[in-house]
Amino acid sequence: MRWLWVVASAAACNLSLSGPASTPTVAPIVTITGLPTFTVVPPTNTPAPTNTSLPQPTVNIPPAYSVGQPVPGPVCSLSPNVTAANIRGGPGVNFPVLGVLPANNWVLASRIEPGGWYQISYAGTVVHAGWISSTVVNMAQPCSCGPNNCTVVNPPPPATFTPLPTATTPPNVCTIMVLTPNNVVNIYYQPTLDSSVWDTLKAGGGMLVAGRTSDGWYALGPLNLHGPMIGINALRWVRSDARITLSGAPCGTLKIIDISYPPPSGCTVSPVNISSIPVYPQHSFDLPASGTLSAGETALAVGQTPANYYGAPGGWYAIDPGIAQAGNVGKYRLRWIPIDGTVQLNGNCGINGLPTVTLDP
Repeated sequence: MRWLWVVASAAACNLSLSGPASTPTVAPIVTITGLPTFTVVPPTNTPAPTNTSLPQPTVNIPPAYSVGQPVPGPVCSLSPNVTAANIRGGPGVNFPVLGVLPANNWVLASRIEPGGWYQISYAGTVVHAGWISSTVVNMAQPCSCGPNNCTVVNPPPPATFTPLPTATTPPNVCTIMVLTPNNVVNIYYQPTLDSSVWDTLKAGGGMLVAGRTSDGWYALGPLNLHGPMIGINALRWVRSDARITLSGAPCGTLKIIDISYPPPSGCTVSPVNISSIPVYPQHSFDLPASGTLSAGETALAVGQTPANYYGAPGGWYAIDPGIAQAGNVGKYRLRWIPIDGTVQLNGNCGINGLPTVTLDP
């Protein structure tokens, strides 16, 4: 900028001041040579650093559902060989992630695709019938998987039960006790280690066993210690691999208790001609409603009870509230709406109606 000022000053100094003052003349424009020139250098197309030399930031997006259950007995179970294995909506990485299977947890394998993707079974959750790549999991039990099913190879013989040394247990019941006097075993509200601990089993005490699950839990009860609980709500649970022993002839033929329920099919329930309808924690009026479903809202319906069931002439609709009950497992997630003129079904509810679902073990 300084040299421009000098040029302007020089031009001003060349004004002719001779002659009549009324006719000033302007000197000819001075041509200045030798001005510096500037060459525009086009940018070079330097390739950006590759991901190997420039680490990319990672964004941790919480998954839709996280599977949590310990490795069971002899079943075709998949356990991650990574920190967390993605569970996808189809057999390929192009399908969306439904949830994750963290390390030290497991899920049942139902079959495998030729491309190396296992389809899993985890009834009552959003990841049921999802897919996991065989590259990120190990089959924890000796199993044979094909496109139609997975089966245990050479399953171990059934467990034998040691009778009590004294004839204190009735012969027609199965009783559970701790293995040694020093053992203390947790008793859970639900058959999952994510559940709260209800009480402990100690030396000198025993409880009746009502059945077992296929994934390694014994059901104790039925109990009625916290109000008028019904069905599986009246049971408590102990891991089959805990420091316990069973006694009694029925222990070898325990009933298999299935707490799963059909996955939602798109059928919903909603209030009709009323501002809201009550939602109950079990299919019984013995406990107060735990919430309401307001007009304009819908809830996923997964089943219904028979008519004239626990005080409801029309029976009860079983609804899956979704993430509101994500801490529960299986039928413990369900909530219940009495079937009457204030509720209606919408959407894909099946030609023959909803399947029968109850809390009965």
